[in-house]
Amino acid sequence: MPDNLHASDTGTRTAQPNGQGRLPCGRSLPASPDPCGDGPRPEPILVVEDNPVNQKVLAALLRKRGYEVDVANDGAQAIQLVAEKKYGLILMDLQMPILDGLEAARLIRSFEGCPQPPIIAITAYTLNNEKQKCLEAGMNGYLPKPVDTETLFDCVEKCLRSA
Repeated sequence: MPDNLHASDTGTRTAQPNGQGRLPCGRSLPASPDPCGDGPRPEPILVVEDNPVNQKVLAALLRKRGYEVDVANDGAQAIQLVAEKKYGLILMDLQMPILDGLEAARLIRSFEGCPQPPIIAITAYTLNNEKQKCLEAGMNGYLPKPVDTETLFDCVEKCLRSA
């Protein structure tokens, strides 16, 4: 973990010295009934992607299937959102400005006392060593771009069932 970001055992992250402050760990709210079914609604999905077109496409596909979706423009924004809210799944691009997907995944995995949702890489880089880097960073899976819609939903449903 970088020297300026610390995770405490109370579930609060403290950033220093650049941006002083504390972020509370996301807490789970009681499940709301699913308007389309009789079970609890799955936790929201966080899409972490810097390309606005990819953001809109992924979010629209997921929302059309009834999922609640939040979008982060980069890894740093994803860290902040994960600190504030509990997610059932994170879909994360690898190549982003400010904080890339691999480092963001490492930081999320280092947060003790917070929920640890599955993190799936979504990237155009399809080399075998990229898959290994994703796993080493704490990601649970890897989907190549362009993402096949059915493969995406199979992955999402599997991850949300196991979370």
